[in-house]
This record gives sequence, structure tokens and C-alpha cells, in this order.
Amino acid sequence: MDAFCQLFLEDADFQYWDGVLLKDLKEIKQYYGTKVFKATPTRFRHFSIFQRIKFIEPNIAIGDGTVLIKQDGEPETDKPILNCIQPK
Repeated sequence: MDAFCQLFLEDADFQYWDGVLLKDLKEIKQYYGTKVFKATPTRFRHFSIFQRIKFIEPNIAIGDGTVLIKQDGEPETDKPILNCIQPK
């Protein structure tokens, strides 16, 4: 979880794929620590892959990407357990 949270500044906003809006790094850590990573079995790994990042202001970026949940050791060519695409 620490590596994932390093993607965000203290005042970051993040909208989860199910619509939940997280308003700062503290909320992001809380949500991912209690609802996402804690609920993910240890044999699974979470991958966030950004296809696009657009800066709309010098310090404001919008990211568009894919989230993959895969079993540990599974080849990248295998079908993921969960594949979430966040549309614009």
C-alpha cells in the first residue's frame, strides 16, 4: 500500500472506480488500507497502469488508466482476476 500511496500528494483527490471520491492522502490511505488492500487475499497483487496523465494546471493532473488484480506469480499474459477501466 505504501508504494501505491506514494503516487499522491497530501492534498490529492482520487475517484475510485466505483465512484467513491477520496479528498486527500489521509482518506486515500484509509480507504485503501481498510477496504481495498485489506480485503484482497495476500496471493493477489494490485497493479495500476496509467495510459494517460494530463496536467490541467502546473500542479493538477488527471490520470486515466487500468487496474489489474492478479494472482502472485501469474504471467502478465494470463487473464486478470479483475480488470477495471475508468472512463473519462
